[in-house]
Amino acid sequence: MTAELRWVPVSERMPADDQRVGLKMLEHGGQTFYTMGWYTGDRWVLPENPHSEGEAVAWVALPTFTCPHCGKQTEHPQALAFDKLMMSRASCRHCGKEFLIVDDVPMTPAEYQKRSPDPENDGN
Repeated sequence: MTAELRWVPVSERMPADDQRVGLKMLEHGGQTFYTMGWYTGDRWVLPENPHSEGEAVAWVALPTFTCPHCGKQTEHPQALAFDKLMMSRASCRHCGKEFLIVDDVPMTPAEYQKRSPDPENDGN
């Protein structure tokens, strides 16, 4: 992953306009929930929770990986929940292709197969 995960209070600093970030939200009833969104102009855009009445209290830059297909940086919001990704799938938001992340290393399925031993041909 390319970024150290550090939650930034919105009272301290806002993210750059249109930067996709992980958000810690506080609902009016006092419940906390987490989602993904971006700040644009004067409001938060929350595609996964468009009708939320909550207030953003902190944000964190989303973990990014280099797509093994197109070479561009792409976010992987689910990586926020883990210190290290042992095995995950991600889709590049630039080229749309899916790739694997194994031990925090992005790779194509073909690259993964080259690295994995073939259980049917173990040399015995």
